[in-house]
Amino acid sequence: MPNLSPAQSQATDLGVFAARRLRFLKEEKPALYTDLLTSGKLDAHLAEIDKSASEMMEALVRRTAKAQGIDESLKREDPVRWAQSMGEIQATADGTVMREVVLT
Repeated sequence: MPNLSPAQSQATDLGVFAARRLRFLKEEKPALYTDLLTSGKLDAHLAEIDKSASEMMEALVRRTAKAQGIDESLKREDPVRWAQSMGEIQATADGTVMREVVLT
């Protein structure tokens, strides 16, 4: 008798963006999720999304911090301001990455 159960995903250590993408697929795009799962392409898809999103996040944070003058000298001189600024930059970048990569 053939095994008709969907291919099991091997993804156990998902990055944050891959985990968000997986949740999005399950909740908002169940047909795409099922197609990726049954075709055995889900792990590769999630890995690619995580890689792309992480690279975009790093680039956005780096560019924005540089443009705003948030650097190592500020970190030494005013660590609280540096931490607040970096937190804001990361939150903004995270929102952009979610819209542009994860939730598409």
